[in-house]
Amino acid sequence: MSKFETIYAPYTFTSTENAQNAKELASKLQEKSQLEGNLKFIQSDCKAKISRVAAEITELTGKVSSGQETRPFKCRVVLDQIRKQRNYVDANSGEIIRVEGFHENDYQAEIFPEHAPDESKTLASPEDEDEPDNGLPEDGDGTDSQD
Repeated sequence: MSKFETIYAPYTFTSTENAQNAKELASKLQEKSQLEGNLKFIQSDCKAKISRVAAEITELTGKVSSGQETRPFKCRVVLDQIRKQRNYVDANSGEIIRVEGFHENDYQAEIFPEHAPDESKTLASPEDEDEPDNGLPEDGDGTDSQD
């Protein structure tokens, strides 16, 4: 009576089998390289997304903790000669947004009106402003017409 068993023993590949294994190895190495490249791209993309979200979180945290943020306001500059201060008045609401001490040239505005902030030079847009006063009477001829 014969008995068969399966055992594992060394086997030497033929040249055809060796060529096939080499081809498969090259293919798997290329596939691995491509997957590693994809992984680096995905990791880089995720890191960038995480950084953007972290920046947004930081900004929102500041807003929540302080209850405010800095925004641009179009303002008219109104000089208060008595208090020696500049009032920045919101062009839309009329609310005083900021009060600062005089700038160097503001002290001369009372003596030399040409140094006063010109309404046309405020931060408000030109279409929101009235025509600047040119110093001439209403009729525009430069003479007193009190006949």
